Amino acid sequence: MRFLVLALALATATTSYASNLQLPANASLWVEGHKELSKNSTLPRAPASTLKVLTALYAIDTLGLDYHFKTPLWIDKNGMLWVEGQGDPSITSETLEAMADYVKSQNIAQISGIGVDSSYYASNQIPDGISETANPYDAMPAALILNYNTIFIKRVNGKILSAEPQTPLTPTALFYAAKLQGNQERINLGNNPVDFQTYFAEQLRAQLEKKGIAVRNLIKIAKTPAHARSIGNFENPKTLRDVLQDMLYYSNNIIANQLFLTLGAMQQGSPSTLEKSQLAMTNFVDGHFKWQQFHIEEGSGLSRKNHISAAQLGELLETFRPYQSLLKEFSPELQAKTGTLSDVSALAGYVKVNDQWVRFALMMDHSGAPGLRFSLANALRQQLARSTPVKKKEQVAKATTLKESSKLKKDLDKKESLAALPN
Repeated sequence: MRFLVLALALATATTSYASNLQLPANASLWVEGHKELSKNSTLPRAPASTLKVLTALYAIDTLGLDYHFKTPLWIDKNGMLWVEGQGDPSITSETLEAMADYVKSQNIAQISGIGVDSSYYASNQIPDGISETANPYDAMPAALILNYNTIFIKRVNGKILSAEPQTPLTPTALFYAAKLQGNQERINLGNNPVDFQTYFAEQLRAQLEKKGIAVRNLIKIAKTPAHARSIGNFENPKTLRDVLQDMLYYSNNIIANQLFLTLGAMQQGSPSTLEKSQLAMTNFVDGHFKWQQFHIEEGSGLSRKNHISAAQLGELLETFRPYQSLLKEFSPELQAKTGTLSDVSALAGYVKVNDQWVRFALMMDHSGAPGLRFSLANALRQQLARSTPVKKKEQVAKATTLKESSKLKKDLDKKESLAALPN
């Protein structure tokens, strides 16, 4: 209960800022321009999903916000369509329909079957921290996935149905529907890569048939045959900007780890492995920051083996300033990324004080009171408001030139979360 006082109005200002921020004993805090407020700021600790800010910056630096993921398509001598996965994290049912349109545009009227090639990732690349639950946040990454490796299903009068009209119910979906516990739920497709690839092929076949293309019910899972001829690269309509907005707004773990593994392959060569991806991301950090004590285990923050400090998060947020609007806006005065594990609570981002955005990073080993981090951020903002002078208009204008484009302000609340997480 002693920590809940932080949600109340702060006491009269004193000469010691720290005395007003009664942090839990195990907390770390870093605040831009206020060393007197810092506590354990250089202590490496598990960042949970605040790590996604680093993953986002890494992707932006490598690819650019206007990048479109591409998936090579091939036809072999037997008339089979081969889909060569290259780690696109954002193929949805709507994207698959666009892929079917692309195939039709190549004057293909009949297909003898669908081949799925996921060799861009080495097999069994399971990031640390993923559990064997049916929850969407435990979905496994793979070089070729659909709908974030999840299915959305419902039970009506005892009958299993798809809960989204654009996604037909297929045999693989029916098999996993046995895990449905309520009347409507999104669940992941387990940990067997054959099931991911089979489900992708089933859904692609349905979309191709909707376009009038005849498709035999034959699915192969293997490397694309060397003799196959290219029919081009299908380009996902979504940009990296769209992908990162979804990842940061919904704290989508599988997007983060798809990016982690795909960027690892781009930097270190395919097939991608966790080890290659760890090396590639570490090289990125070493090239942009001068961090001494840190470790990157995977890209989402699920692993407790990830370690960075609050001060390092603060430094990261300075480089991330041009992309601040990608972060979720919790209030007009707070744009930030949360991080939550069973015993970790974190919040890192920007608080608005006298028309200036101030970077901060808060990390706690604390399992209770999930609202505590927001109470602390509010208390911090109020304290800084009393202690920070109002800048001249021209200085404020310079400090608040943060919105990169109006596209970053689209209404994410109207989107359905395909893999929404609590953190």
